[in-house]
Amino acid sequence: MSKIEYMIPGNSVIEKTCKEAYWDIIFEDIIEKNNYDLLLRNIEELKGMLISLIPNRGDIHNKEFNEFIDIPFLKQKFENGAFKHDDFVALFNYIIDWIRRLGCAADEQEVELFKKTVIEVASEKGYFHVLPYAFDAMHTQTKKIIGSVASYREKN
Repeated sequence: MSKIEYMIPGNSVIEKTCKEAYWDIIFEDIIEKNNYDLLLRNIEELKGMLISLIPNRGDIHNKEFNEFIDIPFLKQKFENGAFKHDDFVALFNYIIDWIRRLGCAADEQEVELFKKTVIEVASEKGYFHVLPYAFDAMHTQTKKIIGSVASYREKN
């Protein structure tokens, strides 16, 4: 197996070690078995988290999210080697733009810097290199938004 080099997310040694082990399993499945199921579960989980933030907008769920983040279609593209850099950038931009829209204004600069960094690194080293870092940050930011919404709902 040829190992994929990637940016390891996390703040502590323990957190980085756990996340590295998790992504090593994902990349091992991709390289050795052409199996993208774990990666697709990450995408599907993030999609579900975003949808949970706009629960009464079935029009957006059915039209936009299900059309743009079409898991069966993404699976076909991955398994047939048709998912390319431009596909990653388009998917990443779609998700990060929703995170920016749903988040607070105070986080916008940080989100834009993150977006720029991910796209630059993906362009230079390939999207696999930045995938764990990108997913971790998007997941963390989305959980932060969900927490803020929950806190607001409790108060009102």
